[in-house]
Amino acid sequence: MGGNGVLLMRTVLADFGRRMAIYCLALLVTIILATPVLSWAGGDLVIIVNKSNKTNSLSHDEVKSIFLGKRSVWTLGGNILTCDLTEEDAGEDDSARAIFAKTFLHKDLHVLKSYWIKMIFSGRSRPPVTKNSAEAVKKFVSIHKDAIGYIYRHDMDDSVRELPVVFSD
Repeated sequence: MGGNGVLLMRTVLADFGRRMAIYCLALLVTIILATPVLSWAGGDLVIIVNKSNKTNSLSHDEVKSIFLGKRSVWTLGGNILTCDLTEEDAGEDDSARAIFAKTFLHKDLHVLKSYWIKMIFSGRSRPPVTKNSAEAVKKFVSIHKDAIGYIYRHDMDDSVRELPVVFSD
C-alpha cells in the first residue's frame, strides 16, 4: 500500500471514529433524557412503615397483596393498616396514588376504584385509609405501629422508615 493508501485508510478510520463518537453521544443523551421518565413512573415513590416495624423488606407481590386487602397481618404479628396518598392538587392520572396503583398493583386508578367498590360491598375487605398529603401519611404511619403507606422519596424524614421492596424478574 502506497502513501495514498495509508492516507485514505487514516481518513476512513478517522471518519469511522467520529461517527462512532456521535452515535455513542446520541445514545448517552437518549439514556439521560429517558432516566427521569423511568424514575418518575414509580421509582420516586417509597413504601414507608412505622419505625418500630421489624419487617426488613417486602417483595413486590407482598406489597400488592397488602394494598389490595388480600393480606391483613404482618409476618411478625399485628393487623396491617394501609394508607393511600391522595394529593388534592394533582391530576388523577398524575397523582401518587395513580402511579402507585400502576407500578405496584398493576391497575389503572379507575380499575382500582371499581375493585374497592366490589370488595366493600361483598364485605371481603376495606380500602386503605386516605390522606391528602405526604405529611398526613407520615403522621398516620408514625402513630400506628402496624401502618404502611407510600410517599415520594423527597418527602422522607426520620419520623418513619423506608421499607425496601424487592422486585423479582
